[in-house]
Amino acid sequence: MRQPAIQDLVAGQLQAVSAPVGAFTQQADAGRIRFLGVSGATRSGFAPSVPTFAEPGYPDRVLSEWFGCFAPSGTPAAMVERANAALRVALAHQDVVDGIGAMGLEARFSTAAELATLIRQSHDRRGPIVQKIGFTAYS
Repeated sequence: MRQPAIQDLVAGQLQAVSAPVGAFTQQADAGRIRFLGVSGATRSGFAPSVPTFAEPGYPDRVLSEWFGCFAPSGTPAAMVERANAALRVALAHQDVVDGIGAMGLEARFSTAAELATLIRQSHDRRGPIVQKIGFTAYS
């Protein structure tokens, strides 16, 4: 879905696009587009010279895309810990980090507790918006 949006941005059909920074670096490096800012809490490793939106005074624009690994409810804690340890080992390998980076994403590790906190914070921040617009997911 990102690629058509990036093509339309380069062609001048769109004025702006929001997606992971790494998806845009090739076009930005070639001078076909320019970054306006990044929405993360810190500058991106893909574009360290690009300021966050918070830096010029838009602190409410701090958003980040994330992915998590999940297990079924009731999975024994020991199994979750083993899976988490395996993920930590995988993310210590540069080829894994590079593969994730090739998708335009920055690899970061968190514990199960940190992921639970992130989910709660996302729900608290975005839940009222989702309810207000009446969004529902269909399976």
